[in-house]
Amino acid sequence: MKIFKYLFLIMTVFCLASCVEDEDDIFGEAPAIRMQKAIADYKAILTDAPNGWILNYYPELSYGVGGFAVYCKFMPDGTVQTACEVTTKVAQFEIASSSWDIISYKGPTLTFDTYNSVIHYFSEVSSQSDRDGRAGDYDLVVTRAVADTVYLTGVKNELAMIMVKCQSDPIDYLKKTNAFSINANKFKTFNVELNGDSIGNIRMSTAVTNNLANRKFTYTYYVRDVIVGGAATRKDTTVTVPFYYTPDELVLQTPIDVGGKTLTRFAWDGEAIRYIGVEDNSITLKYVGAKIYMYEEFLGSYTMFYSTSNATPPNRTKSLDVTLTQGEEGQTYILDGILAAGSPAVLYARYVDGQLEIRGQVMYVDPATKYDLWWLPYSHNVGGNFTSRTTTYGVISDKIEENGGKFKFDMINNGVWSSYGGVAGFLIRNYNGSTNAGNVNGIDGQPYYFHLRFEKQ
Repeated sequence: MKIFKYLFLIMTVFCLASCVEDEDDIFGEAPAIRMQKAIADYKAILTDAPNGWILNYYPELSYGVGGFAVYCKFMPDGTVQTACEVTTKVAQFEIASSSWDIISYKGPTLTFDTYNSVIHYFSEVSSQSDRDGRAGDYDLVVTRAVADTVYLTGVKNELAMIMVKCQSDPIDYLKKTNAFSINANKFKTFNVELNGDSIGNIRMSTAVTNNLANRKFTYTYYVRDVIVGGAATRKDTTVTVPFYYTPDELVLQTPIDVGGKTLTRFAWDGEAIRYIGVEDNSITLKYVGAKIYMYEEFLGSYTMFYSTSNATPPNRTKSLDVTLTQGEEGQTYILDGILAAGSPAVLYARYVDGQLEIRGQVMYVDPATKYDLWWLPYSHNVGGNFTSRTTTYGVISDKIEENGGKFKFDMINNGVWSSYGGVAGFLIRNYNGSTNAGNVNGIDGQPYYFHLRFEKQ
């Protein structure tokens, strides 16, 4: 028996030695050397991108607000340029610089190791009661990388993200993505259809978290009938799905099953007001809400009816021929025809979720006098007559009436100024700092424009 025990021990040691030898053969190099090679490879990939990268960045815990496009241009000297489609610590589309590196920390980790006004915006403390702020990561583990795609996971919150090589001008990409998101955000309710048959519905989130409009939706779909009290009752299931936008697609953070089809990407069909499944076009998301007027539909010539008094009911005895021409595509218009002929001032209107909005604004700063020429919000005659140099106060289109391809609408208080009945109209006035420097007449020889009504010509 002792002989057999000795033989068994000898064989065990031999086998272990063989395993160790095999393990050495498999891995070959020490872990530290493998790590340094991986870091060098990833740095080479990140710096080999003439137009930089688009990082589809997810802040907040559990993908709570969806994803946002961030441009990153990694330089061999250890600096990085970034910009975002939404406002961060810098204006949207504005470049912010810092340093970057790939270090060994929970695997090869991309780190923005000095302050970056875009990336660190998502991780800063918001207040004493909100210590994690927008709960973003600035250290991202590289889990996999190929020539045009890098897969990342946040160190702190473990959110998976994808960074893709930008194939066009990156700032133009961000602007188009932002414009598409503004357009898409108007449409909130969709039927989910398989070959035209309804199989569920989607409702887009309307929430805003830490100044970030949520990019996620709830998808409700039929599962089965259950028997309750002897009767069949429909059983539905609802899931919440975060996503990000590209210039023409909605992309899910993780694939979902829709009618037995696995989908991640949905392309926008503007004419039919629907999304089409990229992986399988038999799946569509068809908008089913009220009619939404598009940016382009507001362009054109109008008759603007108005009153020179803020009294109600309105007495619109005056009118002007005005035009709305393109300002910043998809977002603003230039409203011509109100200001005096030859005026260097510019009056802007805004496109907001299918409506036309006109806010208080400085239209011109005189280079000689330094006077600010204001399109000044003016209250209803409720408890007095008041003005306010506030650029969020304004009026917005009410219900649009359409007839024969033309439409008309009244402009009503946009709801921001809640005192004194809100905004009834506007006054053109110069200011010298905070001092009233006198009213300025429009093209009709007077400065007051109340109870605006637009009728398309």
